Amino acid sequence: MGITGSKAAVLTGEEKQLLRSSWEQVMKNKTAFSVDVFVRVFKASKDAHQAFDQLKGISPEELRDNPMMKAHCLRVNSILNTMVAETDNAVLGELIRNIARTHYRYGNFVQKPHYEVFAKSFMYALENELKGKLDGKTKNAWIKAIGAMQECILANQKQLESGA
Repeated sequence: MGITGSKAAVLTGEEKQLLRSSWEQVMKNKTAFSVDVFVRVFKASKDAHQAFDQLKGISPEELRDNPMMKAHCLRVNSILNTMVAETDNAVLGELIRNIARTHYRYGNFVQKPHYEVFAKSFMYALENELKGKLDGKTKNAWIKAIGAMQECILANQKQLESGA
C-alpha cells in the first residue's frame, strides 16, 4: 500500500496477501465487525462520537442496532474493502485523497488523535473477530497498512488546510 508522493511504508507481496486473506475472513461478519470498531471508537473518544450529529445522544451500546450507524460502518467497510483489494492499483492514491477531502469538510473533528483511536479500535476488533487466528506477521501487516493509510490521509488533509 504505497501511495504516490507519500513516505508511507510499501507493503510487500506477502503482507498484501496476509491482508487479503485475513480481510476475507472478517468480511464474513462485516456489519458486526465494523459496528464493533466504531462502538470502540466512540467509547474511547467522546469527540469522535460528537462529530456525528445524527448519532449524538445515543449511547455507544445502543448504536449497535442503529440503522444510521450500520450504514456509516458499511460505507467505511466498502472503502477498506476497496483499499485491501487495490493495494497494487494507482487508484488507491485517489481513494486516499477522497477520504482526506471528505474528512477535511468536518474541520477539527477529524484529526490525528481520532485516526489513532480508529487504528487501535480497528486492531482490537480485528483480533477479536479472528479469534486467535491473527498471527504476528498478519498483525504487523495490518499495523503497517493502517499506519500508511493514516499518514496519507493526514498528509492530504494538511495540503488541503494549506490551500495547496
